[in-house]
Amino acid sequence: DGRGLGNGQPAAKNKVWKVAPNGTITTFIPNFWNPSGLAFDSKGNLFVSSFSANAIFKFSPTGAFLGRFVNVSTPYGIKFDKNDNLFIASYAASEVYKVTPTGAMSTLVSNPPTYNTRMRPSMVSLAFDAVGNLWASAYNALRLLKIAPNGTYQDIPGALNYYVGVNGIAFDSKGNLYVQVNHV
Repeated sequence: DGRGLGNGQPAAKNKVWKVAPNGTITTFIPNFWNPSGLAFDSKGNLFVSSFSANAIFKFSPTGAFLGRFVNVSTPYGIKFDKNDNLFIASYAASEVYKVTPTGAMSTLVSNPPTYNTRMRPSMVSLAFDAVGNLWASAYNALRLLKIAPNGTYQDIPGALNYYVGVNGIAFDSKGNLYVQVNHV
């Protein structure tokens, strides 16, 4: 029914809430199956990644279901660029994908380097810096990747070797990168 219900699974009680500036909370999308990421395109459509349904779903600005946008293995973090290209961090596939507004998908990063050779990197979070580089965090690989607009990427291990997981990432208005980590 478009709510991320995949593989015959029953509806989960996960929701997507809308929180107004005054603090009022309303349910924007009820009964969604394991939402793992949210992103808006320039038209105000909300895209929701579903880890369990292996897909990205599209909703109108009013919450109407517009369809399954793309199928992808275990999507986690999602982010749009200024041209409405959607970037997807795939947890289990260890990849970062780019999907154009017309739905054409390409792989930007596949099997990035890992600090721990016993684990594949699990891509989880994405953020753009001020000059258009896409940054990706690899949860169990202790890595950040800096992906240039042309698709080349650089491994940024830094001081992350002492942490179990690199999870959420975000840039502030001054260009500082904030990284959520889980300590050993």
